[in-house]
Amino acid sequence: MITTRITAAFFFAATMMHGRNVLVLPNGVAKQPVAVFKGDPLTPAGTFPASPSAFTAFSNPAGTKYYVVGREATEALVVVDGTFSSRIKSFDLADGARAAAITPDGRRILILGNSLRIFDTAEDREILTGVVQDLGQDPSDLAVSQDSRRAYVLSIPSRRLTVIDLGTNTVAGSVPIPGTATGLAVSPSDLLYVTAQNRIYEIDGRAAALRGEIPLNELPGKAGFTPDGRGVVSNKTPVTGSVFALFNPINRGVGRLPGFFLPGVTLDRMYPASNNRVFAPVGGTIYEITLSPVSAGLSTFTTLGGQGTVNDLAFSNEISALSNGTVSRYLYLAQGRALNRIDLNLNQLSGTAPLGFDGGKLAYAGPASTSPVTGFLAYNAKQTVLPGGTSIPLVVRLHDASGQPVYNAPVTYTTDAAGVVIESPSTTTNAEGFAQTVLTAPATPGSFTVRASFGTGLTTRFTVNIG
Repeated sequence: MITTRITAAFFFAATMMHGRNVLVLPNGVAKQPVAVFKGDPLTPAGTFPASPSAFTAFSNPAGTKYYVVGREATEALVVVDGTFSSRIKSFDLADGARAAAITPDGRRILILGNSLRIFDTAEDREILTGVVQDLGQDPSDLAVSQDSRRAYVLSIPSRRLTVIDLGTNTVAGSVPIPGTATGLAVSPSDLLYVTAQNRIYEIDGRAAALRGEIPLNELPGKAGFTPDGRGVVSNKTPVTGSVFALFNPINRGVGRLPGFFLPGVTLDRMYPASNNRVFAPVGGTIYEITLSPVSAGLSTFTTLGGQGTVNDLAFSNEISALSNGTVSRYLYLAQGRALNRIDLNLNQLSGTAPLGFDGGKLAYAGPASTSPVTGFLAYNAKQTVLPGGTSIPLVVRLHDASGQPVYNAPVTYTTDAAGVVIESPSTTTNAEGFAQTVLTAPATPGSFTVRASFGTGLTTRFTVNIG
C-alpha cells in the first residue's frame, strides 16, 4: 500500500471539473424530483423523477447516462440521459435494492436484493434475472474489484462473503466471516476489508481467501480509505474507550482517538478528504478529524449559512493534494432546503443553491476525465511472493493536472527478470483512474522489479521479493 506521487507544478491552477454533477436525491417524499446541479460553478442542471426511496446514483464514464437506484420495488432502477431531460428506461425489481454499485469500467450496474441483478449499461438491459441466488441469508452489502472482474456480497446472518465472477456470472468462491460483520469495502490496493466485532478481516478477492486479521477492541463501522491506502473506521461502541480506529494495511498496526476527545459521540461512517483529514456525519451534524496529530471536533461547516441539519455529504473526486494537504477540492452538503458547497482549500462556503425541499442523499457523478496524465499514486509497491506464487495486484492510479482520475489511459508493465509472467502487460485505467496487473513469480528465491509506464515519460517501480 506504499504510495508514490508526482504532481505537476501547475496542479490545481485548472478549475475545470470535467462536467461532473451533484445529484440531490428525493428525501423519501413522493413526487419529489432528483435535482441536479453542476459541480463547478454550482448552478442548476435539471430535474427528473425517480423513486422517493432513491439512495444512490451513478453515471457511465462518458457522462451520457445516469442511473438512480431506490430501495422500493417500483422504479428500483431509473436510467436518464446526460441532459436529464429524457428517461431512457426504468426497472421494477421485486426485492428493491439494499445496495448497488457500478463496475469501475462502467459496463455493469449491480443491484443487490435477495439475489444479485446485473444490468448492461451499453444496452440498458438486465443480463440475467437472479443470476446468483445463493448469497446467504439477507445479503446486505456489495463491493466490486477495481478490475471489474469480481463482485463481493456480504451476508451478516450467514457470516459469509460470496465472490462472484462477473465474466461468467457465477459464484467463484466464498470466505467465512467469524463474528458479527458490519460492512465491506475495497481498498485502493484492491484488497477487501470486512469489518466485524473486534476484528477487521483482510481478504484477497481474486483468491477468495483470508489474508490476515487486524485485532480491535471496537465494533468498527464500514471502512473508508485515505489516498495513501490507510483505513479508518468509526467505533460503534465508544464505551470501549475510542471514537475511531486508523489501521495501516502494510503492517496491520492500529491507532485510535481516545473517547475523551468526543465524549458521548458515536460517529457514523468515516469519509477521508485527504491523508490527514476525515469527516463523519452524526445526527444532522458533521465532525472533522485530523489524523496527525490526532484531534477531533464539531465542524464549523455544520452551521455555515444557517441552513439547518445536514442530511448527507459528498466530495468532488480529486485524488492528489491541494496546497493545505486536502485532496478533495469541494465538500457538498445537503443542508436543510439548500445544497451548500464548501471550498476545502479555503475552508469557506463557496456556493449555495436553493432546493425548495429537504434534500436527501447526494451523489457526485458525471463524465470521467480523459485529459493528459500528470501524476500518479501506486499501491502494493513492495511485496513478498512465494516461489512460483501469484502476487497481489500491482496498482497505479493516474490523475490529470486538476487532480481528477484519468479514464482509459494506457499503462504498460515490464520487467527484465527471467521467468516472471505478467498477467496483463498492457492495460488501461478504469473510470476511477486505477489500473493493475498481477504476476506469477519464478520458483527461485530472489528479488526483481516491475516497471509501470504511463503518460508522457512517467514511470514507477514495484519491488517483488520471492521467499
